[in-house]
Amino acid sequence: VMACLGVGNLILASLAARWFEMGVLRAVGATPMMLGRLVAAQTLLIAMVGCVTGTALGVALANVDRMLHQSLLGIEYALHLPWRPIAWGCAVVLGAALIAALPAIVRVVVAHPRKLLAA
Repeated sequence: VMACLGVGNLILASLAARWFEMGVLRAVGATPMMLGRLVAAQTLLIAMVGCVTGTALGVALANVDRMLHQSLLGIEYALHLPWRPIAWGCAVVLGAALIAALPAIVRVVVAHPRKLLAA
């Protein structure tokens, strides 16, 4: 939950830094929904990178645990990855990140082009 709120905060900070760019895009013909999709795509990209990084870290730690059990206790077992829970966890993270970024998406969609360019 904290990481998803962090993603929302990151999206808001990115949007504040690119507010003028969003106004330029609106001025040259981008629709408000296109800007919303742009922010949503940025959110999904950040969340997907987090999912891949978290899964890779989890696999690495599980492998270290497996090797420690083998060397210290003599217990040998194969590394098994539960793909269904991993997929559900990634889906939940993607959904939570989109919900956390929803205020930023709404803010850029309802903003008038003059307000975007005035920043």
